[in-house]
Amino acid sequence: MLYARSADLVAITHAAFIVFLLVGGFVAWRLPRLVLVHIPAVVVTAALFAFGADCPLTDLEKYLRHRSGEPAYRGALSPTICCRERPTAFGPLRCPCSSSW
Repeated sequence: MLYARSADLVAITHAAFIVFLLVGGFVAWRLPRLVLVHIPAVVVTAALFAFGADCPLTDLEKYLRHRSGEPAYRGALSPTICCRERPTAFGPLRCPCSSSW
């Protein structure tokens, strides 16, 4: 139970970090000191992508899910965050990391 909750916390933190990467530059216009945190975060993320490395938060979440007894997902997108089948006007929206496609 503790491992599963920890994995959920890591997934939420990961999502918050991604949002920070996307909107942090705009927020830095209002709070210039935020640039001191945002630029290193962007540089580290760009380096991970450039070298094809896996995100450490993804690896940590997978490890915690495995330790909790849940099946570890494959790929880079967590099904707990992005993957719920949602109805849309064009039919159900399925998870891109699902194996049911």
